[in-house]
Amino acid sequence: MREKIFKENAEHGQIAFYKHSGLGSMFNCHWHEEYELIYCFKNCASLRIESQSYKMYEGDSFIINPGELHSVSSTKGAECGVYAMVIRLNDVLVDFQNKLDEKGLAAKIFETYLNDSNALLLIKSQIYQLLYVLQTQDKSTSRENYLLQNVNMKSVLTYLDDYYSEKVTLESLAKQAKLSKYHFIRSFKAYTGVTPIKYLNQIRITKAIEILKSGNTDMTHTAMQVGFDSISYFIKVFKETCGTTPLKYQKKSRTPK
Repeated sequence: MREKIFKENAEHGQIAFYKHSGLGSMFNCHWHEEYELIYCFKNCASLRIESQSYKMYEGDSFIINPGELHSVSSTKGAECGVYAMVIRLNDVLVDFQNKLDEKGLAAKIFETYLNDSNALLLIKSQIYQLLYVLQTQDKSTSRENYLLQNVNMKSVLTYLDDYYSEKVTLESLAKQAKLSKYHFIRSFKAYTGVTPIKYLNQIRITKAIEILKSGNTDMTHTAMQVGFDSISYFIKVFKETCGTTPLKYQKKSRTPK
């Protein structure tokens, strides 16, 4: 579940708040040009930044640099909850090596917002204070000298998002990443935490859910529309992902609450 809470558009940049909660993947591996703060408010979560994995306990906060691939999921079958703040700062040109906010400054930022979402000046001042502390306590590097070693993997993720409904092979993805098939599969899993096929199926199921919620009851057409060439395989993957069949999911989504 991804619930957009607040978004500010301003000349200096953007600040957006999100709430993620539930089981499994909170959001798939992705990247953007803004900084992001992530705060775990319930149980624990698994955070992946580039090829590194971190376990977030309740109360932990991490920062993600612009351009870094990242994803969050629950752990051990237990529901988790995280808040995320996406921040565009045109006047900050630093990549932080120390991802964990050990002083709890990020937690105060989220607390400020939750108590008063209109306190934008205070929130911004707290953000700059956090970034200053992080910059002074680790060996930060200038973004001008930052080498994005994940550029080919980003190209693959973009390709999957654009062509998920078409026939996609490991060979074509490896070619997109400019790697051998063997090294591509290993590299992809290191960055995303899942195999290329599982990641592709996650995209397809997400798209299928959108179609089902719109009222389409033709399961075969829905499966074909999102890239599955077998209705039985579509139902199998859907049930593994959502815990129920597509038809039952659709009926439940239509049930008045």
